[in-house]
Amino acid sequence: MTKAEHNKILEELLAQVPLANVRGDVILMSQMMAVDFQIGLMQKLVARLSPRHQAYQGLQAQVEKAAANFKQGRYLA
Repeated sequence: MTKAEHNKILEELLAQVPLANVRGDVILMSQMMAVDFQIGLMQKLVARLSPRHQAYQGLQAQVEKAAANFKQGRYLA
């Protein structure tokens, strides 16, 4: 997966998790993170998302794919 794909996943996760007035800053910072930190953040965010949320299954699958790709060295810049 590319960093742009990670950014899209993060944006969608951050849209689902309440972040008060810092949302824009958090999105910008998360997009600038190294890939391993992005994946860690995605995993933490999806863990806090209710499994009943309509986006949960799709986001969980995307995060798992991103983590697996990174672990297998298939990260694309």
